[in-house]
Amino acid sequence: MEEPLLSPLEEIPFDEVLVALLNEDEVLDPIYLYRLSDINQDNLSQLMGIWEEINIIRRRALLEDLEQLTDSNHLLSFEPIFRYALKDLDDQVRFFATRAIEVFDTDDLVPFFLTVLDEEECVDVQAVTASVLGKYIYRGELDKLSPEVKKEIEDKLLGVLNSEGQDEVRRRALEAIS
Repeated sequence: MEEPLLSPLEEIPFDEVLVALLNEDEVLDPIYLYRLSDINQDNLSQLMGIWEEINIIRRRALLEDLEQLTDSNHLLSFEPIFRYALKDLDDQVRFFATRAIEVFDTDDLVPFFLTVLDEEECVDVQAVTASVLGKYIYRGELDKLSPEVKKEIEDKLLGVLNSEGQDEVRRRALEAIS
């Protein structure tokens, strides 16, 4: 009887990935990035347990790299990591996570994004959030989002447009609602 074939990624112990993420002295081998795709809940919990210990520069680069992989290979999914990173303490990590999560069906995040427009202090994160909300406006036009939620988003973006807020955020809100 033949043994089932395992992909090389399944053979990499997740503990090895965590050690690599924490090792600031070594360049992160890209093979570890692939191991983060379709992460299960146990491994996600382990990653969350060390997240703040990962060097900030590495966390930023990690989110950027995962976003690029998502864009180039639609079979990969890093959505749970992006979701977790939306609440990172670092502005740039939140920025990358917000930008990256746009490709996923995340209608449940609409209330979170609406709150970000009100409470986020980083202009770049507010601006990218306004842009991401444009996807939901479009989904509403296609009747894939409830009219009530679409109206709530439109009202929020109109409020941003009529505010004295940052020009970049107002510009992105205008683009999103158009």
